[in-house]
Order: sequence, then structure tokens, then C-alpha cells
Amino acid sequence: MTARNCLVFFAMLFPTVEAFGGATASQWVIVVNGQSARSRTIANHYSHLRNIPSLNIITLEDVPAENTVSLDVFRERILKPLLKEMENRKLWSHIQGVAYSSDFPTAVDLSAEPKPIGDNAEYLTPVASINGMTYLFRFVLGEGQNYIAYVNNWYAQRPSVGIFTSPTGQIDSELELKLKKLRDEQEYYKLADILDDQLRSQPHQFPVAYAAAQAWALAGESAKSLQRLQQAIETGWSYSKYTQQDKTLDSLHEFSRYQALIRSCEDDPFDWTPVLAFDARKFYSPNGIGSFAINSGVSYLLSFSLAVCTTGGNTQEEVIKQLTTSAGADYTYPKGVFYYTKTEDVRTKCREAGFKVATDRLKALGFEAAITDQKIPISKTCLGVMMGEATFAWGVTKSKIVPGALCDNLTSLGGAMETSHQTKLTEFLRHGAAASSGAVTEPYSVQAKFPHPLMHASYAAGLTSAEAFYSSITGPYQLLIAGDPLCQPHTVPPRFKVVGLENGAQIAESVQVELHPSDETKTTKPQHISFLLDGQFQGKLGFPARMNISGQKLPTGAHEFRFIATDDTRLESRWEQAFWITSGPDYNQVKLTGPESWKASDKQPLAVEVFGSDSDAVIEIRHDKDYLMTVEDGRTRCEVPTDKLGTGPVRLQAVATIGTTEVASLPITVMIE
Repeated sequence: MTARNCLVFFAMLFPTVEAFGGATASQWVIVVNGQSARSRTIANHYSHLRNIPSLNIITLEDVPAENTVSLDVFRERILKPLLKEMENRKLWSHIQGVAYSSDFPTAVDLSAEPKPIGDNAEYLTPVASINGMTYLFRFVLGEGQNYIAYVNNWYAQRPSVGIFTSPTGQIDSELELKLKKLRDEQEYYKLADILDDQLRSQPHQFPVAYAAAQAWALAGESAKSLQRLQQAIETGWSYSKYTQQDKTLDSLHEFSRYQALIRSCEDDPFDWTPVLAFDARKFYSPNGIGSFAINSGVSYLLSFSLAVCTTGGNTQEEVIKQLTTSAGADYTYPKGVFYYTKTEDVRTKCREAGFKVATDRLKALGFEAAITDQKIPISKTCLGVMMGEATFAWGVTKSKIVPGALCDNLTSLGGAMETSHQTKLTEFLRHGAAASSGAVTEPYSVQAKFPHPLMHASYAAGLTSAEAFYSSITGPYQLLIAGDPLCQPHTVPPRFKVVGLENGAQIAESVQVELHPSDETKTTKPQHISFLLDGQFQGKLGFPARMNISGQKLPTGAHEFRFIATDDTRLESRWEQAFWITSGPDYNQVKLTGPESWKASDKQPLAVEVFGSDSDAVIEIRHDKDYLMTVEDGRTRCEVPTDKLGTGPVRLQAVATIGTTEVASLPITVMIE
């Protein structure tokens, strides 16, 4: 267990150091505006579609009604309460992202903050998005205004040469100037010694290891050079061809160890860094290298808005349809073409330089990709769209957005919901896109503030939609991103089968559970299995896995087991299965029953029945983790208040408290219309 200090707010954010790249339902928090029936309804539907654990549904009761709020209001009434509740629920060990349901402010006014200075500072306009400020939560909770920047998302892909910049980001620091001087003066021994010192304190910095290999080779120390090259490859260096063409390492070619190292090295093109899984437990340094070492950089939280339903946004019905479609798109491997529009508009020109590397990557993955001179694809089947038009109407194009597709339009006000000027990101969602994005204010045509064209290649490689967006945006502070953060139509998951455990099983004593390879053909091999009990991370198992579940050691009542497989690819793709069980003898259980559906229009109360409680117990009915009512003494039938439920599939649970011990029932789902 490792205690980690947050910048200023929390004493403990990550109690364990566990790799959790990729994402599944258990690794996202859904945030609900408790004063909005629509927010509750959309959260009900999404948590049901994605099987989000109850523990991960967090309701905030003091959400501002305005669409734009000050940074202080955002920090005090949204961000801090959210993060504090995540801490209280012990979710920090495994959560990857936060998704806001509808009816949250979308924009954060930064005009009261110190104005940015330096080159092109006038383009760092003082309005941010709720998603950008959540992703950059560490900056927001700390001192300074680092959240207003062109490059502060160090997880994002970058030109490969960028990994050689200083791990601290201080290019003109005294150390960096000294290293440059030693290179220029060919003082290779001194240069190599200093690089080795850096590497001892930051062994994960494979660019430093590679630079040390170069320095030792130039100094004539082949053995030391080979050691550093091996360290570089083992910790992430993946450019085999670049290494073979590196003249500074020519003296190593005669060694068999060098040839073996080259064979073990990945052969990524040295243009842009390879696509990698996001991990909220990693700290990313300014040169893009992630590590579990606390002082090596900054960590982030993926952030999406499930829906934007303000003026100019989507209706509740459109949102539910869109989220249902995207949830059904997972692992479907759809056909179509990724389209990039290239016109004379500055909105497309600022991203044009990235079109070729993106289309080359897509084609290398086996996908069709096209650069078109049309302003908007006409009569096409679109696996993804990247364009730049101030106004457009997708419905007249006769083009189909394939379920699961990401669509992005670079324009000034695509996420500025308080103005009717320009087409909003919600137009793509209305027509079936899994996710889209738009700036919440005038951002100017700055590529760094919008997704790079490589977003589609990262998505096609197998990232989730949220990872694909954030892997492509170096300066995300002004971008509103809406839709389904978990959509992954192109991912091959590490499927597995569970033997010895049935959903709803009662375990009085113990059962042996085994996890075996899946019989499915479209699967990768699980490397390990993480398991969660009642929404909290418990540990990891190798694969195939075997574990014993003891009903005598578990507290009496209902419990949810979740098993999450992770494969051994760079994307750390994940796949999850969930099982509800009851532990302890039957006579000690609390049981909840209710109708499958309920209509307010029938003018009958929503009635449920509770059985099997101890006479001294205090029994509550809860919606996910939200308290609804206390059951009157001696009553089995009770009428549940519905004013704070919203509509859609509502998850209810009875919890009996005896002293300090809670005994929970199995949950039931009631479809409320």
C-alpha cells in the first residue's frame, strides 16, 4: 500500500499501485445532477446499458443551474465533492474516468484567473470545458494556471522526436544546457555519466537510457552502451529500424548481443509515438513517458459528458437512443471508411498536416481511409469523420454514420451551447455517432486544442472512445466531449469463461471458481485477472485462474463479484464479467421484490416488499447508493417515493442495518415509465 500526496487537496488518491490501462464498466464513475430528473434518467439508462456498479454512481445535490460557472464554483461545488466522494468510496485504486450525465455546466469561466503570458498567449482564451477541467484536475487543484496551455496532456501522442525533450519539460534548464554543451564538445564520458545519474533516479525514462547508449557508444564503451540499449528496449523503446540506422551506434553492430536486442525491439515508425492505453494511476512526464513513480509527472482522469441537453443540444430521447446504439456497437468490427475533409477553410487546413500519417496508420491496420475535397461526406458509409465547417446539416447528406463511429468537426463554437451560432457537436450524436467534441468558446484554429487526425487510427487500433480522444489532444482545456466513453467497436477483448459460479447463487460455505480461456474465436489471451468485490478492487490473479469464495468469511448478504481480464498488448484491452451472490445461510438474508415495470400514469404507488430482516434491524431502500426511505417497523410492503428516481431502468436494493453491520439484498431493476 502506497500513500500518495495530491497537490493540495487529498492525502490519499491511489492506495495501491496497479496497472489499469484500458477501461471497463467498473472503471468509470457516472456523476448525476440530483436536482434533475433528466440527469437521473440518462444515468439510469447508461448504467443499465453498461452495467456500471452502483458504487460508481455518484449524485451531487448542489450542481449550479447555469451553463457557465466560475472556476471557484466548479471547483467547490462539482470537482471537490466528486473527488471526495470517490475517496470515501475507495474508488481511486481502479477508476479511469468520470462521465457527467446531463444538466451540468458545460463551460468554466477563467477570466478572474491570471492571464497567460508568453508566445501566442492571446489565443489561450479564458473559458474552459467541464471535461477539460476534470481531466486536468491536478492542475485545477494546484497552484498556477497550467491548465491553460497548448500542451499539458502528456499522455497524448506526439511526434516521436518529442520523447527526447527533457523529462521535466525544462528545455532551457541548467542541466539541459550542460548536456548540450558536452555533446557539442564531444565530452562523451562526462555526458554518459550524467545521463546514467538521471537514469538511476528515473529508470522508466527509456529516451534517457537510449541517449546514454549513444553517449557510451561514442565514448568507445560498447559493453555499457549495450546495457543501456537493453534497458531502453525493456522499458519502452520501440524503434528498431531507427536504431539500426543510428550512426552513433554503428560500433555495436558486430556484437551478437546487439543483434539479439534488435530482434527483441518493436519496429514502430519514427514519426509519431505509438498508441498506448491510458492509465489514471500513471504519472506522465512532459516528454510523454508514463510511470508509477509519484514525482515523475502528473496523472489525469478521463472525462466525458454523457449528454448535452441544453438549448441546441439533444433531447432525452435522442440521448437514450444514441447511447443504446453505441453500447451495442462494441466488438462488432463494422465496415466503412474513415473520412477526412480537405478544403480551403482554415478549419481543415490546421489539421491537414496530420491527415497522411493518420490515413497511413489506418490503412496499415487494414481499414479504408480517404481524404476528400468535399466539405462534408455525401452518400458515404462513415466509420469516422473529421471535418471543419462552421455550419452543416448531417441529415441532408444521405451519409450513414456507422454505429460506434467517432465524428469530429473543428469550428469555433461547436461546444458553446449558449449561442446559436455554428453547428454544435450534438448534431453528430443526433445522427448516431458514438461521441463528438467541440470548443466551448472561441479557441482559434489551433490544432493542439482539437483531436489530431490520429484519433481515428488510435480508435481503430482498439482504444475506447475516451482514450482515443485524449490520446490525440495535447491541450484539452476548452474541449467539451460528449457521448459514450466506453464504446470500442474495433477492440478484440480478452474474453474468458467462469466455471463454478452462477449469477444469483447462494454460498453458505464455499465454492471453487475457475477462470478459463474462452471458446470464442475473436479474442486475445488474458494476461491476468483483476477482481472487485462490491465495487472495490481486491487484487489480481494470473491466468488461467482459480480462487475459493468462502461464504463463511464474507459478510452475510448480497455481494457483487467482478472479474476483469487484461491482455498483454500495448493497449491492455480489458473484458469484464459480473456476478451477484448471497453469502451466509438463507434465514439471515434480506430479500427485495417488486414489479418489473411501473407507470406514474397508472396513479398507483410503486410498491416493493422486503422479507427476512431481523426484528431489530433498520431497513433502508436505496437507489444505487442513494437513500430513498426507511421501512416502517414490522412492515414488509412499502411504497417507494419516486420523485428522485428519474425514469428508465432503476436499480433498487434493500439494506438492513443491525448495529454497525449491513446486510444487503440482491438488487432488483424496475423499468419506470
